[in-house]
This record gives sequence, C-alpha cells and structure tokens, in this order.
Amino acid sequence: MRELTRPTFWEHFREIFPEVETIPHMDTVQRILERINPGELEEVMTATVKRLLRSGRLKALLVEKQYVIAIDGTQKASRGQPWASEALHRRHGENQASSMAYALEASLVSPQGVVLPFLTEFCENAAEQQEFEKQDSELKACKRLLTRLRKMFPKLRILVVADGLYPTGR
Repeated sequence: MRELTRPTFWEHFREIFPEVETIPHMDTVQRILERINPGELEEVMTATVKRLLRSGRLKALLVEKQYVIAIDGTQKASRGQPWASEALHRRHGENQASSMAYALEASLVSPQGVVLPFLTEFCENAAEQQEFEKQDSELKACKRLLTRLRKMFPKLRILVVADGLYPTGR
C-alpha cells in the first residue's frame, strides 16, 4: 500500500504549483469558508481548474494525452428525521426512515495520486414530491453532471472512470 508522506505530497504539489512555498493553516481555511457563499465555491473551483488547464500546469496529470476524471457518489449527511423536502429518503424496517444528502462528485485524478475535486451534482427530489415516490438516483445525477462537464470543457480530452454502477447502459 502506498503512503502519502509529507515530502511526497510536497513533491507532487510542487509539480503543479512550483511557486507555492507554504499552504494556509486550516484555521485560515475555515475562516474563508465561513464567509464564502457555498454557491460560489464551485464556480471558484471550476474557474481554477480551467485556469490551470489553460496554463499547462496540469500536464503532469495526463494519461495517454487525456485527463482522467473520476466520478463517484458520496453520502454527505444522514438524519433520522426529515430535514429538507428535497432530501433523499431511506426506509429502515417497517416504521423507521431517514433523510440523507447524497452527491455525485467529479474529480481530476492522476497516476501520482493527486485528486482535485471540482464539480458536484446533488441527488435531490422535487420539493413537492411525496416521501417514497420514485427518487432521484446516482445515474440520473451522472447524466446531469456529464452534461455540465461537457458544457464547461467542450474540447477537453477526458477519460471518465467510475465504479461498477455505470456499466448498466448508455
């Protein structure tokens, strides 16, 4: 098993950002995240990735002249009681249910172990939907995410990698 040590991290980090000598303390990062509008965070991430691609700084991430983008779902939060009408619902036995926030994420990945998440698509139900009607799914979210990805990077040569959920159809 490979282990990412501090020297190895800095070696890979400096391949992409040679001018960066230090990174901010996590308290500084927390203060910035408390002040930024969450809706703007994705815009900042995608603009940063676009800028890095245009500048050629991410060429070290190329695999056979393509950028590898990993797509995978992740549960962000779960609660025993409903907390938002858009949240996905899951039954546990006869009388118990929980609500959860589930998202699909696209990350730029490299053979060196660098992972740069930049695009998120949440699985969410319509606000007026009844609790256990047909819900949004990871496959539907993937179609939306890939549409957005192609719109953001129409000419970028990419190789999409995903888990075993996706070889079920188109």
